[in-house]
Amino acid sequence: MFVAAYLPYFFTVAGVNNPMGIAQGAYAIQLVGNMVSWFLVDRLGRRPLIVWGMAATTVLLFVIGCVAIPANNQQALSAMVALMAFWGFLYQATLGAVSFAVGGETPTARLRQKTYSINIMSSTAAGTLVSQLLPYLINPTDGNLGGKVAFVFFGLSMPLAIYFFFCLPEMKGRTYLELEEMFQQEIPARKFKEYVSTAQLAESEARKAVVVPRDQRVGTQ
Repeated sequence: MFVAAYLPYFFTVAGVNNPMGIAQGAYAIQLVGNMVSWFLVDRLGRRPLIVWGMAATTVLLFVIGCVAIPANNQQALSAMVALMAFWGFLYQATLGAVSFAVGGETPTARLRQKTYSINIMSSTAAGTLVSQLLPYLINPTDGNLGGKVAFVFFGLSMPLAIYFFFCLPEMKGRTYLELEEMFQQEIPARKFKEYVSTAQLAESEARKAVVVPRDQRVGTQ
């Protein structure tokens, strides 16, 4: 939300020339990143995009915070603007877009509507909290963190990156029945991709079955 919603205000506070124009350019880059995700989600899968996307954006938040430490440094400011634009692109190309697909695929069919409603409600509540606190943290007369606010989001992102690595399964190419079976069997998240479901076993056995013509069967005349 730091990069997605408050760029014009942050750039203004940071002293960037033409903050609105640069922010709009950064948003356009985010749009391109979202379009890139259309081609990646079914090629690379959900888990790699979210796990490695989360890891990369978390590291970038730390780098942005470090770059923001020098005060009144034009080169540091330019680097921070470029890193924020790249962060937005990377976020939208990975977990920012793919998380919606995972949110719809993970719940069981019977509880999908309720589960996704809770998902959206929780996301909205968290977004509301952040939107109330973020201006205070950035504002020079209050928290005065400026770009160093990225350290706050780095700290929040670290446990999530670890959680996704251990707990997020790969659901690419799976039917809802297969996903239901794997969750019921308590298959570890990192082994979802290799798991052979009952439906896949049945299909494999059917392909192996050879229908022998009646006139070629043993014992027939």
